[in-house]
Amino acid sequence: MTGAVALLVSLSAVPAPLHAAESTAAPDYRQSTSARRCADRTAISFPVRSITDSENVLLDDGREYNIGILTAGLDDEAARSALQDLVGGRSISIFSPQKGEPIGVDRYGRLRGDAMVPATRGKERFSLQESLVARGLARVTFDRPLVCSLQALLKAEEEARRRKLGHWASGLFSVLDANDAAAVAAHIGQFAIVEGQLRRTSKSRKGLYLNFGRNWRSDVTIFVPARLLNPRQTKSQRGGRRPGGLTAPPFSKKAGNTISNLGLKLRALPRLRARGWLDHRAGPMIEIHNLEQIEKLH
Repeated sequence: MTGAVALLVSLSAVPAPLHAAESTAAPDYRQSTSARRCADRTAISFPVRSITDSENVLLDDGREYNIGILTAGLDDEAARSALQDLVGGRSISIFSPQKGEPIGVDRYGRLRGDAMVPATRGKERFSLQESLVARGLARVTFDRPLVCSLQALLKAEEEARRRKLGHWASGLFSVLDANDAAAVAAHIGQFAIVEGQLRRTSKSRKGLYLNFGRNWRSDVTIFVPARLLNPRQTKSQRGGRRPGGLTAPPFSKKAGNTISNLGLKLRALPRLRARGWLDHRAGPMIEIHNLEQIEKLH
């Protein structure tokens, strides 16, 4: 990974903090953005039989529902208690990823997707995911089925972090210094949110590398696969087989391969925040699967 590249990159702007009144109570999300954005999606109501753990709910028909956000662990008693308080003995409406599509199911057979819960008073609903994140008991992972609530969840997480609610106060949740590779390396194999000053970038046929140090062999790196840099590539251009059995190059090195939502030139080397599962590849690395996993900080 040598040399910076002149490449335009699409990075999500950091969500603006909510201007809620200062208190220890979590915000009320009955009038949530998620509820409005899910209005045109297919939804099915399921009575809740019991709470399996801090991230899974057993439904009355015997199927399991996974909430799609990360708590401090399946044995997180605070999150489990909050989940019990929010949905215990009630019904939840699970929404499909897109209009007209069925409810999402993961590889374990668990239902996935945004969930709305009937409010205690009146007919208004609130988002299960937003409620847990707003209490500081869960983090946003950019799970694809949660299409209604991603931006609302980021705002709720930012506010909970700013106000040090829940696990943000206890230290179970934290933002790691991406410029301190040794500290980040202690969390290999875990989900992490890292933040720091970008030091250099490099590009290969596989994708783009965003490095938070001068030495790529040991620094913290965010890897953006080529398929995200050039989403309009055909299957063969992403490395599939062409007629005759020839393998197409997965990523052209031409400067035209860009993603330019913000038109940010990486030579400006901004401060970034990124989230995902930490792996060890030379140094600590997060491979992203959704561009919104990277936020540009102001």
